[in-house]
Amino acid sequence: MTAKNTARTAQDSPLGPVVTSLADATELERRDLLAVARWKIAREIDNGVPAHALARLVGELGRLDSEIRHLDDQSIIHGDVPDGIFDPSKL
Repeated sequence: MTAKNTARTAQDSPLGPVVTSLADATELERRDLLAVARWKIAREIDNGVPAHALARLVGELGRLDSEIRHLDDQSIIHGDVPDGIFDPSKL
């Protein structure tokens, strides 16, 4: 993630993401976009939604959460190491 595209997401702040617009979040990394979408859906559910929409929103919230957790797990497994100069002697 580059410095200019770093967002503080709900994971980083108990008050929610600094970027709250999905349109603005499209300029960020995929994980940040998913986190903003998850936060917006959670806020909608908290504010109350019609019964016919609740199941779909809860399902989408779960899907987004699973994908975010998967991305986080992958970054731990593979490490978030920026690409460097290739050095064939280190093979």
